[in-house]
Amino acid sequence: MDESLANWFSREILPLERDLLRYLARAWPRTVEVEDLRQEVFLRVYQAARQSRPQSPRGFLFRTAYHLLIDRVRHARVVSIEATGDIEELNVLIDEISPEQRVGARQELKRLASAFDRLPPRCREVIW
Repeated sequence: MDESLANWFSREILPLERDLLRYLARAWPRTVEVEDLRQEVFLRVYQAARQSRPQSPRGFLFRTAYHLLIDRVRHARVVSIEATGDIEELNVLIDEISPEQRVGARQELKRLASAFDRLPPRCREVIW
């Protein structure tokens, strides 16, 4: 093991562990996986730092965590929409959604559902 790499990692990355755990716990719906995610982020950062040390270790750490979560979401998307039941259970956090956007989207879905309910039965069946 490259001693300077280990020193860099201990000095620049490990002190950010608590912040990383807080970020992962907030961004990932399955809290039992947070410790494993942390380890995978650390591994990715360490392996990348073997090639060259990032200029902004904090930014690199959190960007790596973000990309790991995106990878996990992509793999989870293999599940069919019908099997999930409620799309919010997927908790996809590619882009953070503001509370206003979330409320607006819910209202739009309610209006759409209401419009579908007003259709004649055969039309509704065709659309669904």
